[in-house]
Formats: sequence, structure tokens, C-alpha cells
Amino acid sequence: MPVLLIIMMLLGGRLLGTGIIYRVSRLLGPRFVDWVGKRSKFLRRNLEQFQNKLGRWTIPVIAAARLTPGLMQVSSVAAGTVRVRYYQLVLAIVLSSIVYDGTLILLGTLARLGLKDVKPEYSAWIVIGFVAIMAAIFVAVHLVRRRSKLI
Repeated sequence: MPVLLIIMMLLGGRLLGTGIIYRVSRLLGPRFVDWVGKRSKFLRRNLEQFQNKLGRWTIPVIAAARLTPGLMQVSSVAAGTVRVRYYQLVLAIVLSSIVYDGTLILLGTLARLGLKDVKPEYSAWIVIGFVAIMAAIFVAVHLVRRRSKLI
């Protein structure tokens, strides 16, 4: 029960913090893009292409960006700037939270149960497990995209 409470608190904090960043970037982002776009046609064109390519991949793209070190806040700012729907952002936050927290809980439980005598450096096991899960997600997304192109 305490684990569920901790997960809910983490999710609430993520939703609150991301919501604030999203709202501010939704308000100020287009002005910044217009200002930069006047100086760089390349940036404006690439931003429009990015918005058009997101399409149905919006939630997985934001979730993957949130799971990438250093891109958590950037994904929130980008989502607000390109005016991603708020419910899609919330779903991406929930998805990335399930993956991240679930990975930590699973690896921690496995380390506690199965690796008592080995005495490993737990942070290395967490990183290895996380990389393996992210690789599996990448392969799955790649296969789905490849299949959709064939159809």
C-alpha cells in the first residue's frame, strides 16, 4: 500500500509540474517561435514539419522524450509550444510514469529477491534493466511503424 501511495504522489507531482510548464509554454511559446522564425526560416519550416509528423505518434514521442535523461522539461515546453492537446500530454506522462516507476520497482524487487548473495551494485542493475526495456520499446515501435507503412 505505501508503494501505491508513493507512485500516486510522484504522478501528482509530475502532472502538476508539467502542467505549469505546459501552460506557460503554450502561452509564450508561439511568440518565441514567431520571434525566432523571423530570423530563421529553417526553424519555422522544421517546426511545422514536426507538428505535421507527430500525428498519431504524439503520446509515444512525448513519453519517450520524458524517459530520455535531460529531455523531461524540454518535452513539456515543446508540447505547449506546438499546442499538443492537454489530454495527450497527460496520457504521455502516465505512460512514462508507468514505465519508469514500474521499471524501478520491478528491478528493485528482483534485486531484493534474487540477488541477495551476489551483492551487486544496484544502480548498475537498474541502468541495465532500464536500457533493456527501452530497447524492447524501441524495437516494438519500429516494428509497428514498419508494418503500418506496408499496409
